[in-house]
Amino acid sequence: MIDHIYYAGLSSRPNWCTANRFLDLSDHMPIAAQWILDALE
Repeated sequence: MIDHIYYAGLSSRPNWCTANRFLDLSDHMPIAAQWILDALE
């Protein structure tokens, strides 16, 4: 779910799933973690 929202801009690419592998997830994980923490409050 979070991946879908975060990478929504790539959904228009036919090979966005392949491109997703090469993205740097170091920026993504802190966002996902913060989202989960906010949801738990």
